[in-house]
Amino acid sequence: MARAAFLLHWKEVPLPLERVELAEEILEEYADLLPAWTPRERQLNVGQQEIICRHEPKKALETLPILLSEPTDRDRFLTLIDKLLADPRVNESITPEQAKIAKRIRKLCETGVSALAV
Repeated sequence: MARAAFLLHWKEVPLPLERVELAEEILEEYADLLPAWTPRERQLNVGQQEIICRHEPKKALETLPILLSEPTDRDRFLTLIDKLLADPRVNESITPEQAKIAKRIRKLCETGVSALAV
């Protein structure tokens, strides 16, 4: 999820406090669809995904299905994406470019095949 979030929202601007608060709310509300990580594990994962997305955004997108090779992980991720995109707190601020990327992420993950494998 961290990789998808960075792919969708990557901007070189400071993150407003209300977005941080929303992220915390989302982590709580959708906890059943997220890995049961400690705060430190989540912090490390987010940091790794930020580096990957910052330096290789195209490869980060194309290899996302590899991270979701287990069908149960992929199904949970797709369910989470659908719920987030339907959540008014999230979808009211989605730009057309972000909607396009979200659609591509969903399509890549539905097939479960990395774009690099084809």
